[in-house]
Amino acid sequence: MDRQLLRAYLIELIGTFAFVFFASGLACVNVMTTASGSDVGSTPLTVQQPGLVGVALGQALVWLALIAWSAPVSGGYLNPAIAITRWVFNRLSSVRLAWLVGAQVLGAVLAGFVLQRIFDPSIMSQAKFGVPYLNILAFGSVSSPAIWAGLSIELLLTFFFVLAMFTNTEQTPAPWLSGAVLAAAVLFGGPLTGAALNPVRWFGPAFWQMVEGADNTLGRQALVYVAGPTVGALLAGAFAYRVYLPARAEAPKNLGL
Repeated sequence: MDRQLLRAYLIELIGTFAFVFFASGLACVNVMTTASGSDVGSTPLTVQQPGLVGVALGQALVWLALIAWSAPVSGGYLNPAIAITRWVFNRLSSVRLAWLVGAQVLGAVLAGFVLQRIFDPSIMSQAKFGVPYLNILAFGSVSSPAIWAGLSIELLLTFFFVLAMFTNTEQTPAPWLSGAVLAAAVLFGGPLTGAALNPVRWFGPAFWQMVEGADNTLGRQALVYVAGPTVGALLAGAFAYRVYLPARAEAPKNLGL
């Protein structure tokens, strides 16, 4: 393993750790600061509670900072769906893909582990370990129609999120654009699916929830949070590489605007 790849591995590990730590941690803080500490989303906001807007803003800001920080060294992926898309369209080698995705998975799992040591077990249980989940109040139950609805939501939100990253330049992600879309995606999808848009954002804390045996629906929900973002990212990559980027390269410098 050469030094450049090792450095990229460490950057992706730390960057993914930080994103999952903040994103899942915000969900736990939101539950911890409810008025009575009862079930998620069933109590009014308090002065200390970030609420949906605070969670969306927090995730967007940390994503923006981490992408700007990691992009010059590792490419700024921090998301297996994005790395896989780059690989499918021959922008990333198989060896580099394997190492970077491995770093992302490990970073996310470590973030989930640290969160368990920070928050009280009762808070972790109420916050579902910080795992994005299908909201029963929105879908009624974790049934097949709910799974497909959730998958569609994650797919669409990820499509626009990844499209915002890929339409800056072919090789450089766009932190501000993707951060803005992430904030909007969490505002829209947070009450429905948790708006993961990233397989390891789900898997990192879900791994520890599975270890604890705290939710027997996690296996079924994996389709929503692994397949949804991955397919959404692939569709965004196809549009970016086949339509937007060629059109941008061919566009006249002065469009008369």
